[in-house]
Amino acid sequence: MLKISEKQVNSYYVVTLEGRIDATTSEDLENHALMAIDNGNEMLIIDLTSVSFVSSCGLRVLLTLKKHAESRGGFLKLCGVSTVLNDIFEICGFSKTFNILRSLPDAL
Repeated sequence: MLKISEKQVNSYYVVTLEGRIDATTSEDLENHALMAIDNGNEMLIIDLTSVSFVSSCGLRVLLTLKKHAESRGGFLKLCGVSTVLNDIFEICGFSKTFNILRSLPDAL
């Protein structure tokens, strides 16, 4: 299960996730965030503080969101990445692909 909550903070669109991003939940995240980007929220921050796992499907969605935001002149920042998730990003080579910050205040 993945809980998705959102808020506008200044010019940033902050998506806070809680749970797992896997084959079952990644489509909901993708649809939700793509709609937000298409509605003008292309400066996207995804807070992963309460995410316990990201599968390859989840990584694909995060990459898709990054590319989509950038195609609209925006960006995607990730924050609150745990040690476990950071290891996944490192192994996949995504730690150099994404702008990863320690916490939400750091991302703002």
